[in-house]
Amino acid sequence: MEKIYMENNNHRKKKVDGVTLLSFFVAIIAIISLIAVGFNQVSFATNSVQGDDLVVGEFDVKAEDEQNNKLLSNKSYPVMRHFAEVACIGDDNGCQGGKKTIPVYCLQREKDTVGSKYKLATENGEIKDVGLIYLMANLYPNVEMEPSFEITGDNSDHKVETWISQALIWTYMKEAGLDPTSQMTDELKQNVFESSYIKYGPNINDLSSAKVGYESEDHILVDSYKIKGSDLTAHQVYDRAMELHGQSDIYNFQIVAEGEESISDNEEYYFSKALTVQGNVADSSIAEFKSFSVKLPEDAPKGTIITDAEGNKVEDPNFSPGTKFYIRVPVDSVDDVTKINVDVYTYFDILVANRFAASDGDYQELTALRNLTEGRGDGYTFELTPAPDTGSSMAQTIYFIGLIVLLCGVGIVYANAKNTKVKE
Repeated sequence: MEKIYMENNNHRKKKVDGVTLLSFFVAIIAIISLIAVGFNQVSFATNSVQGDDLVVGEFDVKAEDEQNNKLLSNKSYPVMRHFAEVACIGDDNGCQGGKKTIPVYCLQREKDTVGSKYKLATENGEIKDVGLIYLMANLYPNVEMEPSFEITGDNSDHKVETWISQALIWTYMKEAGLDPTSQMTDELKQNVFESSYIKYGPNINDLSSAKVGYESEDHILVDSYKIKGSDLTAHQVYDRAMELHGQSDIYNFQIVAEGEESISDNEEYYFSKALTVQGNVADSSIAEFKSFSVKLPEDAPKGTIITDAEGNKVEDPNFSPGTKFYIRVPVDSVDDVTKINVDVYTYFDILVANRFAASDGDYQELTALRNLTEGRGDGYTFELTPAPDTGSSMAQTIYFIGLIVLLCGVGIVYANAKNTKVKE
């Protein structure tokens, strides 16, 4: 009997040791699981342009002497230079006493040359054609032009560049369908690109239009004149303008999000993805992306801020192009699914143009470029979805561990009681 008891006791002892080890193992697994859950409670549901401004109201237009300024590369394209008075600041670039005169472009070749007074056209006053704006921005006088061949003289009057610019604008207006009054034939259009010669005398300012033809001293102007400092010819400027014709917008932008949402190492803050704004322009000669600003909504969780790439708070969130920023939200401020709708506003410097109609007769409409700062807004939504609250506080964790230990103790007591009963 004693032998049986000892064997049973040894067997029970092995069982008790096994239960004890199993209980402690379960407790350790439980603790590790709770700690792991405690540190992973967050989940995310990601959802150098230049122009002059015409004076407001009616303004005067002046023409230089017709005999000295009318150029005839052929008899189809007489060009006179006209000037409008604009307001200006300072004493540079022809500004005197707050005023200066600038060349203006003619838009309707079939009408009489130009009146003496002009005002903003009441119909279709704004020029929205991107190609026309580009063409004006890349021709004289908005850019300097120079021949690709040697000339004599100082070219102080810029007569040739004036002729090229005006002839190409008239041609563009016809080809783009912007001047319904134009009766320009295909032959006349070709005269601009193939048969437009000016014979140079000893000085660039001594021009002769006595003949139309080609000799070694004659030059195809639109192919030979280029933008100063580049290899882009006047002909290529025109071709580029035709490519831009029909585009509906000079500029636009997009909000770019990179990387992943995250939580700080000390688990105090949520961070959005790295955000920035990319500005796109039809052409850099007519628009430039200058900056963008960011504004948090009034109902953003308490303590929400905008930070730079290093995590520093940005007091005045106005950024230069390409700058990255983050939205930082305190963890304690987010109890439920939260959407933070951030306003983003962009700023562009663009060139625009208007049509001006004669106040004193049925003359050609005029136009000139001017600078304008414009912007657009959009929004970015930062959505936070915290992990469900499991109620696993430190007190609950201790309670859970204590419960496991208690159950293990009950098991041990039960095993000993059963062992005593067998012994009896």
